[in-house]
Amino acid sequence: MIDNLPSCVKVHSVPIERSIHIFKDVKALWLLYKLYRSNNFDLIHSITPKAGLLSILAGRLAQIPNRLHTFTGQVWVTQRGLLKLASLRYAQVSK
Repeated sequence: MIDNLPSCVKVHSVPIERSIHIFKDVKALWLLYKLYRSNNFDLIHSITPKAGLLSILAGRLAQIPNRLHTFTGQVWVTQRGLLKLASLRYAQVSK
């Protein structure tokens, strides 16, 4: 699919672990920030929940004017307590 994109479209990949690993997550946040700052993007787009959180944070830090996240489900439905509240808050912040 990526091979069929027009030459003006560039795809950048940053490794993000699916589960929580604080040091790897901070490293991914830093790599995203550096990528955003060095390319001066007008728009960034994320899809998965963790990539969305890291992307939105790095985008704000890098002052990217347009940050888009596509929600693919309601992750808070199966969560409880503080994690559920944090997920709901994240959904509101990224709008």
